[in-house]
Amino acid sequence: MQAASGIAAVLDPARLARRAGLDPDPWQRDLLRSSASQTILLCSRQSGKSTTSALLAVEEAAYRSPALILILAPALRQSQELFRKVKALLPVAGDMTIKRETALTLELGNLLTR
Repeated sequence: MQAASGIAAVLDPARLARRAGLDPDPWQRDLLRSSASQTILLCSRQSGKSTTSALLAVEEAAYRSPALILILAPALRQSQELFRKVKALLPVAGDMTIKRETALTLELGNLLTR
C-alpha cells in the first residue's frame, strides 16, 4: 500500500502536500505539477510560498536522482527557515535515510539510490 502511495506521489507531486496534511491552493497544485525549470512567483505574504518550495525540494530529493538542491535567500535566517521546513516534510516522502547532516547541509539517500 505504501509503495502505491509513493508511486502516486511521483506521478502527482500535489499528493505529497496532501500526505503532509496540507490542502494546496490551485496555484500551489499547478506549481507542484509544473515541469518548468524556472518559475517566478508573485504572491502575498503568508500565502504558502515557502511551504510549496519546501515540498518541491522534498519531491526532487525523494524521486529524482541525483539531485542537488540549493536553498538560497538574501539572509541566512530566511534560508534556515526554509531548510527547517524541508527537514520537517521529509518523512512524508517515504523512507529516506540521512547520510550526513550539519547545520546547513543535508545529504540524503533517496528512495532510488539507497
